[in-house]
Amino acid sequence: YEGQDAFDLFVANLAATAPQSAAILDAFSGIVLELEMYMVVVDDISYAFDNLSMFEDFFTLDYYTDNDLLTMDVETTDDFKILTTVTLEPTSYLFIFQDLIEETVLYLDGFQTFELPYIQFINCPTGETCEPLPEYTEMMTDLALFGEIEYTVTYDPSNPTEMVNLIDFTDFLNKLVMMDEEITTEPVVNFSFQVTMRENGSVTLPTEVNDVNMIAEDFAKFSLAMLAYEALEDVGHYYMINPTEFTLDFGDTRQLDTFEDYVDLSLAFDLNMSYVEVSGSVLAPDYLIQLYWHDGTAVFTSPLGLQELILVVGPGTGGPATNTMFQYYVDKVDATNFNMTKLLFVYVFNDTDRYIEEPMK
Repeated sequence: YEGQDAFDLFVANLAATAPQSAAILDAFSGIVLELEMYMVVVDDISYAFDNLSMFEDFFTLDYYTDNDLLTMDVETTDDFKILTTVTLEPTSYLFIFQDLIEETVLYLDGFQTFELPYIQFINCPTGETCEPLPEYTEMMTDLALFGEIEYTVTYDPSNPTEMVNLIDFTDFLNKLVMMDEEITTEPVVNFSFQVTMRENGSVTLPTEVNDVNMIAEDFAKFSLAMLAYEALEDVGHYYMINPTEFTLDFGDTRQLDTFEDYVDLSLAFDLNMSYVEVSGSVLAPDYLIQLYWHDGTAVFTSPLGLQELILVVGPGTGGPATNTMFQYYVDKVDATNFNMTKLLFVYVFNDTDRYIEEPMK
């Protein structure tokens, strides 16, 4: 875009052949000038989507083989089948995480509406004063505690037209969940996907699973309920130390951006539109939350309450007790307004939010 000067020149040239059209367009010259300052925001939105490809290598097998992140073992089973096991060990997560950080810094550095400051351990040049990141060491330590991800291929020489592929996340998820000190036993019995490949190119999926992408999307939607629960916990803490405000707000709604620094949510949400409703009773308060995406559309079909979420994702619950309960909160996400790109931005602009300066005025 070239701005008002280019627009005025276009109108002037147009006057020679279409004076009436030029006269109409000339009235918009001042508006074009006003809009110039917002074009950088449009550019950033375009950049955000166009450059997601920067992360596509992390989803390819070549990335893991080229960087020696996988261990491979081949053996013969008792029934004379050939079993190939490929394992992503916990030690590889450190390399992947650091590589992902570097790529994320490059990605964020391409935005024009904010400037990513220098952060300790992340992008801190020698001699510069950098924002401290004391959590970095703890994050590195936690990554080493994650479980392994295992991929196996079983081949039967007596049936050369078929191979059975299985990817197993069970150990990874159990170790991840058990990082919560209140969880002492492994809650996940089996979380794996098996695909049978035959020579004719057909794929046999487990009968219980129709669409693996749908499963991933369901977990993504459920994670929004967990974010809502964390925000409601922050709200409850705020009112606990500000009881007079609780009395004033009781029975009313309050925008999330008015809770000072107590509610920590991603910039992917519009905190001015998102709100909390103070309900229940003075002795047994409850808080309901409705989040809005940054495009102004609702996240949930109706507000979620703190008391109901405590029973599902609160301390010691280990998550939803039944699939029906899990699906209930999946369906609470407004499918019309949801897509995986929005969720990606929730996490891209989550931990980095506190390092992002105010947009350019």
